[in-house]
Amino acid sequence: LHPSLPQEELRAYCSKEGIAVQAYASLGGQDAGKGMLEKLGGPLLDRPEVRAVASKHTKSEAKGVSAGVSDEGASALPAVTPAAVLLQWALQQGIAVIPKSSQPSRMRANLQACTAGGFELDSEDMASLGALRPGPDRAAEARLCWARDPLKNLDFE
Repeated sequence: LHPSLPQEELRAYCSKEGIAVQAYASLGGQDAGKGMLEKLGGPLLDRPEVRAVASKHTKSEAKGVSAGVSDEGASALPAVTPAAVLLQWALQQGIAVIPKSSQPSRMRANLQACTAGGFELDSEDMASLGALRPGPDRAAEARLCWARDPLKNLDFE
């Protein structure tokens, strides 16, 4: 579950039934083939729309620094990463996220992105990220996790 695969119908059903939704592959999945990713405009973490939102919030966070912080201290502020943007997109919609990483620095950054006191996406950001959703004819391609798994073709209905 990510901006390219928001699964609105599933989320509406879960909400109606009182089921908590947890995003799987909230950063866009990492096991899709290059061809599939190219069809979708590249990996979500590299998409210009996601990077633009991250850059916007990095700049706005730096502007919010009090006058008592030196330029050197301001440059030491953590940048808002594309991963943080994608995690915040899900969190603002009430979706639980558990991002995978083996790098301690990324784990810390993801934790900071998921805790109170971080940043909030505005309606313009949410609309920009919502536009990453492919049309109905391409929706199946947006399923980037388990892209090569034969079980993905099973009908569980």
